[in-house]
Amino acid sequence: MTYNPAEMRTIIGRCCCALLLLMAQWCPAQRSTLDSLRTVMAGATVDTSRARAASDVAQAFLSIGRMDSSIHYAVFGRGLITASSGDAAAVARLAMRLSKLLGIAYTNQARYDSALVEFQRMERHAERAGRLNDVAAALTYQGFQLREMGDDTNALAVTRRAIDVLRSSPEGADMANACNGMGLIHANMFSTDSALYWYQRAARLYGALGNRQHLRNTYLNMGECLNTAGRWEQADSVWMLASRDMVGPMDPMAYVHYAGARARSLLRQGMAGDAIDVLDSAIGLAAEMDDMEGAHHLLHIRSMAQAHRGDWNAAMTDMQASLEAYAADMDHDKVRSTEAVRQQAEREREQLLAQAAIEKQRIQKWGAVVIGALAALLALSGYRSARMKSRAAEALARKNEEIQRAQAQLIESEKQREAEQVRTRIARDIHDDIGATLTKIALLRGGHAAVAGP
Repeated sequence: MTYNPAEMRTIIGRCCCALLLLMAQWCPAQRSTLDSLRTVMAGATVDTSRARAASDVAQAFLSIGRMDSSIHYAVFGRGLITASSGDAAAVARLAMRLSKLLGIAYTNQARYDSALVEFQRMERHAERAGRLNDVAAALTYQGFQLREMGDDTNALAVTRRAIDVLRSSPEGADMANACNGMGLIHANMFSTDSALYWYQRAARLYGALGNRQHLRNTYLNMGECLNTAGRWEQADSVWMLASRDMVGPMDPMAYVHYAGARARSLLRQGMAGDAIDVLDSAIGLAAEMDDMEGAHHLLHIRSMAQAHRGDWNAAMTDMQASLEAYAADMDHDKVRSTEAVRQQAEREREQLLAQAAIEKQRIQKWGAVVIGALAALLALSGYRSARMKSRAAEALARKNEEIQRAQAQLIESEKQREAEQVRTRIARDIHDDIGATLTKIALLRGGHAAVAGP
């Protein structure tokens, strides 16, 4: 039998929520533990100590499923370290932990946009603390949020970055989680072969680490991928691998996922009674977890199993219950859709703001270039004007010197001319005086000669 591919994607998404919690690897907390943590937080006198205690309280609430309380204490702890002045690396590690707590809590509330923001903060804090593995983990978480929001392209790019960050480190749990994330994204994109490649790589790493829970969830995802592709025998084989150590109360969400897969396999083999037995306990678990989507799928399969056995009344009852569960889940889907639309609008707004900032920077850059060019032109013009004035002043000074020299020469020449005139006049006067004297002498001699005549 076949199954709707879109429904397979939502089933995988539910299983991923369980995987995300497992990635945190936290132990359940008892009431006494919470009380003692609150006491420590109240008695701490240093902000970083109080913030660390608040993160422990938030983690404890998260492990017992009280998401709102976990978010409250994580936000409170963040407010304390924002105002603290402790060691930068230690503060960055604490801030990273709080962002991780908030991201996982928001994920469990299906608030994927808020979770994405927190995991982006986690990445920045991990970079400041110099923790590459945590940077990769933050990127893997971001890929999960983007995938749940329907943005497979960016989810693929972010998760690939996580794998690139981890290439220089020994392969471990972080690489396994990133590979599993790549498999989920490719399965969402119906790239079966690529999804299987990454699932197999993740399964190999989880097996080497001895992490049975993660390995089981990877097998479940791999089986869903094969089932969606119509490769049912391979899907059944993989689901049989996932059935090892499968205990419902220890991992109820994974068990609900497995029960649906196992029931479909049994139903294909004509074992309707066995399929119903598997489904009965899983439907109860889905109801306890308020997992309406999971209950819808399980009731739908059980309806087909009842019809296969010829019990039409039971089949109709299960079909009606399935539709009611689907209607209840639609309300959740509306919330998720609204969140996705809001997040898309927020991303578009941020993109517009970023583009406006880039445009502003570009205008400022060109404005600075134009102003610089004008300043250079003004400086060049001023320099040339100053040079021209300097040259004109130098030419004027030279002309003045020439005029002064010409005036001096003219004055000297005039003086010489006047001196020559004086000399000429004196010489003429002397000549006239001598001539007159000689004439007088001649006249006197002529007179004497007449008196002495015969």
